[in-house]
Amino acid sequence: MRTYDVGSQKAQWVLNASLVSLSALLVLGGQLGDMLGRRRVFTFGTIIFAAASACAAFAPTFDLLILCRAVQGAGGALRAGRSRTEAHSRTAESSVDTEGVADSSD
Repeated sequence: MRTYDVGSQKAQWVLNASLVSLSALLVLGGQLGDMLGRRRVFTFGTIIFAAASACAAFAPTFDLLILCRAVQGAGGALRAGRSRTEAHSRTAESSVDTEGVADSSD
C-alpha cells in the first residue's frame, strides 16, 4: 500500500477491520431487524455502508481508512439480516410452489 506507506502486515487490517465488525455485529443486525423492522434496518445499514465507503475512498490516513472499513462492516451487518431473510423466504416459497406439482412423465 504505497499510498499510505505501510507494510503488508499492517495492510491486512484493511480487510480484517470490516470482517471483524461484520462478524461481530451480524446477529445484532438480525435482532434489530426483528425489533425495528427489516426494511428500516436494511435502509439504515445501506446508508451507513455507503457513507463509510465514501469515507474510505478519500481517507487521507491509514488509520482513518481502517476506521471507515470497520464502519463498513457494521453497515454490512445491518444489511445482511434482510438479505439472508429475503433469500430464505424466496427459497421457501419456491419449494412450496413445486411440492404440489405432479410429475407428468409417469
